[in-house]
Amino acid sequence: MLAQACFFLPARLRPALARLVQRGVILVHPLDAAAHGRLAELLDKYRDQDPDWADMALLWLAEASGLRRIATLDVTDFSVYRIHGRTRLQLELLR
Repeated sequence: MLAQACFFLPARLRPALARLVQRGVILVHPLDAAAHGRLAELLDKYRDQDPDWADMALLWLAEASGLRRIATLDVTDFSVYRIHGRTRLQLELLR
């Protein structure tokens, strides 16, 4: 996810993102074997949407953490994805 965030940031701001993680302002959730298994299930379930890894990792994180609200530029895909196959995400649209 950090790689995806860095992709959208100007190069001059990328070190600041790493410092936010270092200071604990941004929490990084490591993916264990069970998480990778769930990612495989999600990638398979939404394969007709051609999901990318970052999208499915965000969906996994929402499931694992109980968070429902995410900020995204990708309204089309995230309008389709469901937490545990049932619950819609609450989208904060970035412009």
